[in-house]
Amino acid sequence: MIKTLFKKTRMQTALICAAAIACCACAKKAAAQTNVPGKSGVRQNGIFSRKTARVYDTAKRVSDADLRLILEAAFASPTADNSRANEFIVVQDRNKIINLKAGNPYAGQLDSAQSVIVVAVNENVIRHKDLAALDAGIAAQSIMVEAAELGYASVPMSIAPEPVRVENTRKTLSLPDYVTPHIMIAIGFAASDAVTSASTDYWDDLKIHTNGW
Repeated sequence: MIKTLFKKTRMQTALICAAAIACCACAKKAAAQTNVPGKSGVRQNGIFSRKTARVYDTAKRVSDADLRLILEAAFASPTADNSRANEFIVVQDRNKIINLKAGNPYAGQLDSAQSVIVVAVNENVIRHKDLAALDAGIAAQSIMVEAAELGYASVPMSIAPEPVRVENTRKTLSLPDYVTPHIMIAIGFAASDAVTSASTDYWDDLKIHTNGW
Protein backbone atom coordinates (compact mmCIF):
# COMPACT_ATOMS: atom_id res chain seq x y z
CA MET A 1 0.00 0.00 0.00
CA ILE A 2 2.85 2.36 0.85
CA LYS A 3 4.51 1.51 -2.47
CA THR A 4 1.27 2.24 -4.38
CA LEU A 5 0.85 5.53 -2.57
CA PHE A 6 4.44 6.45 -3.35
CA LYS A 7 3.87 5.75 -7.07
CA LYS A 8 0.76 7.95 -7.07
CA THR A 9 2.69 10.74 -5.37
CA ARG A 10 5.46 10.50 -7.96
CA MET A 11 2.93 10.58 -10.77
CA GLN A 12 1.19 13.63 -9.28
CA THR A 13 4.52 15.39 -8.86
CA ALA A 14 5.42 14.62 -12.47
CA LEU A 15 2.11 15.98 -13.69
CA ILE A 16 2.53 19.17 -11.66
CA CYS A 17 6.05 19.67 -13.03
CA ALA A 18 4.84 19.08 -16.59
CA ALA A 19 2.06 21.62 -16.12
CA ALA A 20 4.51 24.15 -14.69
CA ILE A 21 6.86 23.65 -17.64
CA ALA A 22 3.96 24.12 -20.06
CA CYS A 23 2.93 27.35 -18.31
CA CYS A 24 6.49 28.67 -18.50
CA ALA A 25 6.63 27.84 -22.21
CA CYS A 26 3.36 29.71 -22.81
CA ALA A 27 4.60 32.69 -20.83
CA LYS A 28 7.84 32.80 -22.83
CA LYS A 29 5.89 32.55 -26.08
CA ALA A 30 3.62 35.42 -25.02
CA ALA A 31 6.61 37.51 -23.97
CA ALA A 32 8.27 36.82 -27.31
CA GLN A 33 5.15 37.90 -29.18
CA THR A 34 5.14 41.27 -27.41
CA ASN A 35 8.59 41.90 -28.86
CA VAL A 36 7.75 40.91 -32.42
CA PRO A 37 7.68 44.02 -34.66
CA GLY A 38 4.60 44.62 -36.73
CA LYS A 39 2.13 42.80 -34.47
CA SER A 40 -0.80 45.20 -34.22
CA GLY A 41 -2.71 45.16 -30.95
CA VAL A 42 -0.21 42.99 -29.10
CA ARG A 43 1.67 45.68 -27.22
CA GLN A 44 -0.42 48.10 -25.19
CA ASN A 45 2.20 50.06 -23.29
CA GLY A 46 4.61 52.90 -24.04
CA ILE A 47 4.23 54.58 -27.40
CA PHE A 48 1.74 51.89 -28.42
CA SER A 49 -0.75 53.18 -25.87
CA ARG A 50 -0.68 56.75 -27.18
CA LYS A 51 -4.06 58.08 -28.28
CA THR A 52 -4.64 61.25 -30.27
CA ALA A 53 -7.69 63.41 -29.56
CA ARG A 54 -8.63 66.81 -30.95
CA VAL A 55 -11.74 67.35 -28.84
CA TYR A 56 -11.49 67.12 -25.07
CA ASP A 57 -13.86 66.76 -22.14
CA THR A 58 -14.04 70.30 -20.77
CA ALA A 59 -15.24 69.04 -17.37
CA LYS A 60 -12.08 67.07 -16.68
CA ARG A 61 -8.52 68.20 -16.12
CA VAL A 62 -5.19 66.47 -15.72
CA SER A 63 -4.47 66.03 -12.01
CA ASP A 64 -1.53 67.86 -10.44
CA ALA A 65 0.04 64.55 -9.45
CA ASP A 66 -0.14 63.27 -13.03
CA LEU A 67 1.22 66.55 -14.39
CA ARG A 68 4.20 66.08 -12.10
CA LEU A 69 4.82 62.59 -13.52
CA ILE A 70 4.45 63.86 -17.08
CA LEU A 71 6.96 66.65 -16.45
CA GLU A 72 9.35 64.21 -14.78
CA ALA A 73 9.29 62.21 -18.01
CA ALA A 74 10.04 65.38 -19.97
CA PHE A 75 13.00 66.19 -17.75
CA ALA A 76 14.28 62.63 -18.16
CA SER A 77 14.57 63.12 -21.93
CA PRO A 78 18.06 63.30 -23.42
CA THR A 79 19.37 66.62 -24.73
CA ALA A 80 22.30 67.42 -27.00
CA ASP A 81 25.54 67.63 -25.02
CA ASN A 82 23.35 67.37 -21.90
CA SER A 83 22.70 71.11 -22.04
CA ARG A 84 19.28 70.73 -20.36
CA ALA A 85 18.01 73.89 -22.08
CA ASN A 86 14.36 72.86 -22.31
CA GLU A 87 11.78 74.94 -20.45
CA PHE A 88 8.23 73.72 -19.82
CA ILE A 89 5.24 76.05 -19.44
CA VAL A 90 2.07 74.42 -18.12
CA VAL A 91 -1.00 76.34 -19.29
CA GLN A 92 -4.43 75.71 -17.76
CA ASP A 93 -5.88 79.21 -17.90
CA ARG A 94 -8.64 79.05 -20.53
CA ASN A 95 -8.07 82.58 -21.82
CA LYS A 96 -4.38 81.91 -22.37
CA ILE A 97 -5.08 78.59 -24.05
CA ILE A 98 -7.43 80.33 -26.48
CA ASN A 99 -4.85 83.05 -27.08
CA LEU A 100 -2.26 80.39 -27.92
CA LYS A 101 -4.46 79.41 -30.83
CA ALA A 102 -4.12 82.82 -32.50
CA GLY A 103 -2.04 82.66 -35.65
CA ASN A 104 -1.98 78.87 -35.62
CA PRO A 105 -4.36 77.38 -38.22
CA TYR A 106 -3.81 73.84 -36.93
CA ALA A 107 -4.66 74.31 -33.26
CA GLY A 108 -8.43 73.80 -33.21
CA GLN A 109 -7.99 71.32 -30.34
CA LEU A 110 -7.22 74.27 -28.08
CA ASP A 111 -10.92 75.16 -28.18
CA SER A 112 -11.58 72.37 -25.68
CA ALA A 113 -8.17 71.46 -24.25
CA GLN A 114 -7.93 72.02 -20.49
CA SER A 115 -4.18 71.48 -20.11
CA VAL A 116 -1.36 72.42 -22.47
CA ILE A 117 2.38 72.04 -22.05
CA VAL A 118 4.57 74.32 -24.13
CA VAL A 119 8.09 73.03 -24.73
CA ALA A 120 10.51 75.91 -25.18
CA VAL A 121 14.29 76.19 -25.41
CA ASN A 122 16.42 78.63 -23.45
CA GLU A 123 18.82 80.08 -26.03
CA ASN A 124 21.15 81.31 -23.27
CA VAL A 125 21.70 77.77 -22.03
CA ILE A 126 21.64 75.48 -25.05
CA ARG A 127 25.07 74.48 -26.34
CA HIS A 128 24.04 73.52 -29.87
CA LYS A 129 21.38 75.89 -31.17
CA ASP A 130 21.02 73.91 -34.40
CA LEU A 131 19.73 71.00 -32.30
CA ALA A 132 17.14 72.96 -30.32
CA ALA A 133 14.21 71.53 -32.29
CA LEU A 134 15.54 68.01 -31.75
CA ASP A 135 15.76 68.49 -27.98
CA ALA A 136 12.23 69.93 -27.86
CA GLY A 137 10.84 67.14 -30.03
CA ILE A 138 12.32 64.40 -27.85
CA ALA A 139 10.83 66.02 -24.75
CA ALA A 140 7.44 66.32 -26.46
CA GLN A 141 7.50 62.63 -27.31
CA SER A 142 8.28 61.77 -23.69
CA ILE A 143 5.38 63.94 -22.54
CA MET A 144 2.92 62.17 -24.86
CA VAL A 145 4.13 58.69 -23.95
CA GLU A 146 3.88 59.35 -20.22
CA ALA A 147 0.47 60.94 -20.66
CA ALA A 148 -0.68 57.83 -22.52
CA GLU A 149 0.66 55.57 -19.77
CA LEU A 150 -1.47 57.55 -17.31
CA GLY A 151 -4.59 57.18 -19.44
CA TYR A 152 -4.71 60.59 -21.15
CA ALA A 153 -5.08 61.51 -24.80
CA SER A 154 -2.79 64.12 -26.34
CA VAL A 155 -1.94 65.93 -29.54
CA PRO A 156 1.16 67.97 -30.50
CA MET A 157 1.12 71.33 -32.29
CA SER A 158 4.11 73.06 -33.84
CA ILE A 159 5.16 76.60 -32.95
CA ALA A 160 8.72 77.25 -34.18
CA PRO A 161 10.01 78.07 -36.68
CA GLU A 162 6.89 80.02 -37.75
CA PRO A 163 7.56 83.65 -36.62
CA VAL A 164 3.86 84.49 -36.07
CA ARG A 165 3.34 81.46 -33.82
CA VAL A 166 6.56 82.08 -31.91
CA GLU A 167 5.78 85.72 -31.22
CA ASN A 168 2.16 85.03 -30.30
CA THR A 169 3.23 82.35 -27.82
CA ARG A 170 5.91 84.61 -26.34
CA LYS A 171 3.36 87.39 -25.90
CA THR A 172 0.65 85.15 -24.42
CA LEU A 173 2.99 83.51 -21.91
CA SER A 174 5.26 86.54 -21.28
CA LEU A 175 8.35 84.62 -22.43
CA PRO A 176 11.66 86.50 -22.64
CA ASP A 177 13.25 86.93 -26.08
CA TYR A 178 15.87 84.28 -25.37
CA VAL A 179 13.25 81.57 -24.74
CA THR A 180 11.91 80.10 -27.98
CA PRO A 181 8.72 78.00 -27.89
CA HIS A 182 9.00 75.04 -30.26
CA ILE A 183 6.01 72.81 -29.69
CA MET A 184 2.92 72.54 -27.49
CA ILE A 185 1.00 69.46 -26.44
CA ALA A 186 -2.65 69.36 -25.43
CA ILE A 187 -3.33 66.70 -22.79
CA GLY A 188 -6.60 65.54 -21.33
CA PHE A 189 -9.56 63.20 -21.53
CA ALA A 190 -11.08 62.82 -24.97
CA ALA A 191 -14.70 64.00 -25.19
CA SER A 192 -17.19 61.13 -25.15
CA ASP A 193 -18.23 61.85 -28.74
CA ALA A 194 -14.73 62.68 -30.00
CA VAL A 195 -13.07 60.87 -32.85
CA THR A 196 -9.83 59.46 -31.51
CA SER A 197 -7.04 57.49 -33.09
CA ALA A 198 -4.66 55.22 -31.24
CA SER A 199 -1.01 54.69 -32.09
CA THR A 200 -1.28 52.37 -35.07
CA ASP A 201 1.10 49.76 -36.36
CA TYR A 202 2.84 51.37 -39.32
CA TRP A 203 5.53 48.72 -39.59
CA ASP A 204 6.91 48.47 -43.15
CA ASP A 205 9.61 45.93 -44.02
CA LEU A 206 10.52 47.99 -47.09
CA LYS A 207 11.64 50.84 -44.85
CA ILE A 208 14.06 48.73 -42.81
CA HIS A 209 17.64 48.94 -44.07
CA THR A 210 20.63 47.13 -42.58
CA ASN A 211 24.14 48.59 -42.85
CA GLY A 212 23.05 50.93 -45.64
CA TRP A 213 20.20 51.69 -48.04
